[in-house]
Amino acid sequence: MAEEIKNNQIWTDGVCVYVSAKVSNPILGKIALVIADAMILSVAILAIKIRIPGLLLFSMLPLFFLAKYTLWNFFGRETLIINTKSFSYQHDYGVIKMAFVTKKIANKIIVKALPVETDDTENPLQLSFISYHKENDIPFEVYHTSLYFSEKEAIYINSLIQQLFIDELSKNNEFPAVYLN
Repeated sequence: MAEEIKNNQIWTDGVCVYVSAKVSNPILGKIALVIADAMILSVAILAIKIRIPGLLLFSMLPLFFLAKYTLWNFFGRETLIINTKSFSYQHDYGVIKMAFVTKKIANKIIVKALPVETDDTENPLQLSFISYHKENDIPFEVYHTSLYFSEKEAIYINSLIQQLFIDELSKNNEFPAVYLN
């Protein structure tokens, strides 16, 4: 069962829960980023033309960070793969895909929804995934999303994750096989 709400996709195959969220920012912010990129790039081109290496270096450094931020705002996608043994996440910048980072987990994952203050009427939430250390049951944050989700999506993700752990628990507590010979 796959559910798509706005730019986010949430689905499960019974073994893993997959969450794919896309950045959705207003067009005005994207235009401002492109203008800022163009201004810094023009300084870099000027530094090349008049042969000032220090100016080129100091203009390329902010251009690098701003270009990464621009790619994220235009093409950014966050992918999460959650199962009962591990939690994996990946950031995709459109032209650059980062490697999946996998964290092993020993206990159940809880989804905590954190409200974000915006002018939007939908009240977006950022999700924090929390698990517990096996030795002492102290909670720790496995991952904190950088993108926003609706309350409906947060509840749906939490229910899919809880179902994974319930299924895992029921597998471990099956009745023993009975042989009648």
